[in-house]
Amino acid sequence: MLRKLFKIKPNLRIVDENLYPEGFVKTFYTTRDGILGKAEEKSEVKEVEKPEVKEKVEKPKKSYTALYILGGLAVAGVSVALLLGKKEEKKEEGKGSIDVKSDPTGAKIFLDGSDTGKVTNAVLTDVNVGTHSVMLKKDRFLDYTTSVTVVKDQTATINAKLEPGSFFEDFNDGVADYWILIIGHNPTFWYVKDGKLTHRDGELPPPSACPFAWYSLNGYAKYKNFAFQADMRSEKGQCMALRMVSDRCHSDCYLFCVRQPSKEWSFYVYSSPSLHLITGVAGVPAIKYYPDWNTVKVVASGSNFKFYVNDTYVGEINDISFASGYVGFYAKNMDVLFEIDNVRLDVLQSGSDNSASKFWILSNPENAFTRVVSKKEFKKERNF
Repeated sequence: MLRKLFKIKPNLRIVDENLYPEGFVKTFYTTRDGILGKAEEKSEVKEVEKPEVKEKVEKPKKSYTALYILGGLAVAGVSVALLLGKKEEKKEEGKGSIDVKSDPTGAKIFLDGSDTGKVTNAVLTDVNVGTHSVMLKKDRFLDYTTSVTVVKDQTATINAKLEPGSFFEDFNDGVADYWILIIGHNPTFWYVKDGKLTHRDGELPPPSACPFAWYSLNGYAKYKNFAFQADMRSEKGQCMALRMVSDRCHSDCYLFCVRQPSKEWSFYVYSSPSLHLITGVAGVPAIKYYPDWNTVKVVASGSNFKFYVNDTYVGEINDISFASGYVGFYAKNMDVLFEIDNVRLDVLQSGSDNSASKFWILSNPENAFTRVVSKKEFKKERNF
């Protein structure tokens, strides 16, 4: 009653736990200050009920082992059913043939990387049904690679056009194979002497003599992008012939000429019977005087021509007159001795899709021919 009248709030605290039995607390009642004055403490001991503690009963853990086993058996059963229901794919059996032709002929035939022992043109028989790779290899030509599908009891056909490849000539064997030195009955006054390709050695050529000597490869040696190099020396000026349009003496072409007496180089367009000067530079320190040899090099890539003498860049020009053709030499001064040695050509790019080959495919043509090797080393590097 008093608590309600005077709004007395209970103030619960434990005074001394040791003075009271376990489970009891002492409660004090006080009034608010200012209503009854100093509150008179009244205490009573009140038993505190302990909450009922329920005994915890552990439930048995579920076991999933049986489920795992049953699931595994189910998956295995489905797999077995699928395997039993799948039909085994049978490979087609039988034999067929491949008729391999090439232009030019005489290329070694490799089937799936193995030498067949045959050369073109030839027919490969008893070839298993399916897809096979065929590679053709011929000296001085780029490798040709293709794939062919063989069908049972049928003959597949391959017609390959071989592209001319790199070559090296030191003329130490005394011959100039694959070179044209004579046109009809008119001597060119080109011949091999002392391991060198030579023009006029002490003789004055007749008026009908041809000033050109070129690498023909039986008419197949037309090049577009290449690096062409030779060691040359002459009492006067002599030239490299580049991209000769036709397989004849006075063929239209480019001429890169070096004159040792004046240390001069020049670049011409030859349109028979005239020479048209495109550019030239005199007093080039890199050019050596006769009788020293000069290593002359031209890198032809598209319409661009870069010129080097003794591994020194001397200039370049762009021209679109001739896109491709033969390479060789031109005796600008017919009455003067002209000697050539260590002739090399490397293909920079082939006109077909079969450009990858055993020959050097140069990504940086300016560094072409920085190392001089013998003919034996050259052949070894190209697996001849």
